[in-house]
Amino acid sequence: MKAIRQLAAAILIVSCMTLAPAAYGVELVVTARAATTALLDASFKRDGKYDLVRPSKCSFTYLEQPEVGFVEDRVTIRLHLLARAGQDVSGQCVGSGEAFWLTVAGTPFVDGAVVGVKDAHVVQLDNPSYRVLLEAALQGLLNGLRFDIGASARTALAKDVKQYRISVANLVVTNLRARDNLLRATVEFELTSDTAK
Repeated sequence: MKAIRQLAAAILIVSCMTLAPAAYGVELVVTARAATTALLDASFKRDGKYDLVRPSKCSFTYLEQPEVGFVEDRVTIRLHLLARAGQDVSGQCVGSGEAFWLTVAGTPFVDGAVVGVKDAHVVQLDNPSYRVLLEAALQGLLNGLRFDIGASARTALAKDVKQYRISVANLVVTNLRARDNLLRATVEFELTSDTAK
């Protein structure tokens, strides 16, 4: 999430310095790699893992190694699932485990100045017995790909420069598209200046 905020702020700052009118339209471009980093930072808190059930000494089910992609106006997330259902027997964990890859896909959306993923579902799964658990966990996972561009732009650009206060108003994100592992959007806003008080 921090990587996307920094990228968005940098693009907006450079655009503001090069454009003359008071209302701006700039293109924001987010790479799949930046989105993957943001998802890791936001959702994979326990050593790069996203727990689907509370882990115990001998039992766990978690996702790891997310890889975000942008293809044909869809957001895809490839994930590795590891699971173990074990029991502690004389201090040793005994039980079966499994590991496999899965892919989740959803539609990118924009709501005012917020960009995210909706209508997500599992599109590839090596073990269908996990489908119900995964579908239930999707919303929490995808919250890590929800990004308020307006709040980030206001924070990055709302500065006092000498005796002037610069602020962002009327920020709207439009024309959202996902292709070639890039998420692109048009960001329109007004950059205003007043005397600092």
